[in-house]
Amino acid sequence: MNKRKLGSETVANLRLIVASLFFFGAIGMCRALSYGTANSSFMQAMTSTLRDAQQTGKKLPTTWQEMDADFGRPTDEAFPYIIPSRRYVFIQDDVRFENERILLMTRSPFRDASLYTTWYGGIAHGLREPGRWMIVEDGKSLIHLRYVQEELLVSAFASASVALPTPDGLGKWPHEVEFEKRTHFEILVGCVVLGVALLIFLADQVRRRVISRQHAQS
Repeated sequence: MNKRKLGSETVANLRLIVASLFFFGAIGMCRALSYGTANSSFMQAMTSTLRDAQQTGKKLPTTWQEMDADFGRPTDEAFPYIIPSRRYVFIQDDVRFENERILLMTRSPFRDASLYTTWYGGIAHGLREPGRWMIVEDGKSLIHLRYVQEELLVSAFASASVALPTPDGLGKWPHEVEFEKRTHFEILVGCVVLGVALLIFLADQVRRRVISRQHAQS
């Protein structure tokens, strides 16, 4: 009877450890979803402004003063999280990515926010691969926006013999810092849960050995 009880407890402890491992592994087992972010929303607004200027026969803005005038209000005021005049830059040189001329892009690479479907079906916040948002004009003079991985943009500028824009010097975006803090906390919690489960399992094994010795001596 005692052996059956001990066996049941051991199975329960093993299940706890397996569940803990799944919980710990869930942090990295995610599938990305596309959704609007502060940067993509800002770039959509700038894309619309450029398209309007193009359709009305106006010169496309190439400075933030011109963009503010076409947009109807200071972009830094309208998008305080972005601070466009510091985070983004107009590209004056003829730099092309996949035969599309780059008009506007972020000064520094970063990881934009994203949503993820976790292994258990829930939704979690995450970060995309390092890259930059940019507005481009294709061969048909159609203006649209793209998020491009950093290494691909580096190659595009190198092919055009043009230096990459001067970094914005503002460091990581707030959402990047928040994600890193949350990830570190989740890892800590996962380690604690796993450690407790292992301690329970080891304590159970020690107790089983003690009971077995007592039965053997009696």
